[in-house]
Amino acid sequence: MSNSQAQNNSDLLLLWTETWNQAVALAWRDDEFQKQLLANPKRALQQKFGFVFQEAIDFKVKTVDEAPEKGDYGWTPGAIGPDGWNLPATEVTLYLPPAPDASEQGVAVMAYWFTSEQLPFSTACC
Repeated sequence: MSNSQAQNNSDLLLLWTETWNQAVALAWRDDEFQKQLLANPKRALQQKFGFVFQEAIDFKVKTVDEAPEKGDYGWTPGAIGPDGWNLPATEVTLYLPPAPDASEQGVAVMAYWFTSEQLPFSTACC
């Protein structure tokens, strides 16, 4: 990976982190946005923040009430830093594509890179 690719990936991760934190804060105080975020998160994030996911990514947002493992989730008032939060694990599913013929694998892996489908948070913003 080149330095420019690494920087781009770092910038995208930072952009995602900022966008998600803003979305969480807005969803806490705006019931209508929360409904939109739960119903169609890609559209909600694009409309409010200009954050665009690839079309090929199936992105979902759920409440902690929908977590597969039940727990006492939430914020501990007065806590400092991440120790104040008890949340279910975040799930990301990536699909391993089938291997093409050996003679095509070099070309295929580069073509896969350019699809950006291996980077779940690749974006085109604003």
